[in-house]
Amino acid sequence: MKHKLFVTKMCPFCKIVERHIKKNDLEEYFEIIDINEKANLDEYKKISTVDQVPCLVVDGKPMYESLDIIKWIKNTYKKIK
Repeated sequence: MKHKLFVTKMCPFCKIVERHIKKNDLEEYFEIIDINEKANLDEYKKISTVDQVPCLVVDGKPMYESLDIIKWIKNTYKKIK
């Protein structure tokens, strides 16, 4: 199962999380979803109660802060730096 990561192309904090995922070869575990596309935005609005990205969905619950997301990734995928 892939974790959904909602992002926008212009968000610098989204880029930080995306780079961390790519740097550690974890792309297979994440579905990166750009909310600038209408269908994706509609899905995001069903999950999120705030308008903030990046947003990682873990066990159906949104996580927003980029540093919290990276910390969660490091704790979940122990093999990474």
